Amino acid sequence: MFRIYFRIIFLVFLISLNIICLYGFQEKNNPERVSDEKLVSFVQKAVDYSNKLGKEKALEAFNKLEKNGPFQDGELYIFAYNYQGVVLAHGADHKLIGKNLIMLKDADGQLVIQALVNQAKKGKGFVDYTWPYPKNLKQIWYKRGYVEKVDGTYFVGSGVYTKPVENPQTQKMPFPQ
Repeated sequence: MFRIYFRIIFLVFLISLNIICLYGFQEKNNPERVSDEKLVSFVQKAVDYSNKLGKEKALEAFNKLEKNGPFQDGELYIFAYNYQGVVLAHGADHKLIGKNLIMLKDADGQLVIQALVNQAKKGKGFVDYTWPYPKNLKQIWYKRGYVEKVDGTYFVGSGVYTKPVENPQTQKMPFPQ
């Protein structure tokens, strides 16, 4: 009887430990766990909007900081750049609009905007990089971005924050003020 009771307690303990570990892992990483499919769909919605209403109206809509607006979905927001690296729209930080970020290196030393431009010139695709986390701009997170060419003058994109950068030496990212 004691052995059965001990086994049941031990089994409950293991299941509880697994649940706690799984929950902790999800919280440490992006709690929203946005899929690549949702990210692509979100960006394609912005491309369709741009093609339907034109560049100026689209950029205006992308720049609206509406919580859960058409181009805000949790931590997802739309950004737009021209092919020289100038920010045309940024759904999370209006201070970046008009700035040329083509030479901006992320925490890993990657020319992140140049990488986004290069991918957009191919038509569309994913780029992995690091970026300040919107809920705490002093913390750098890994981000999986998706960009898509709208026309020959600009592209749009968005990205999902996947996990914080653990190495404190890479927490420094020169970011324009």
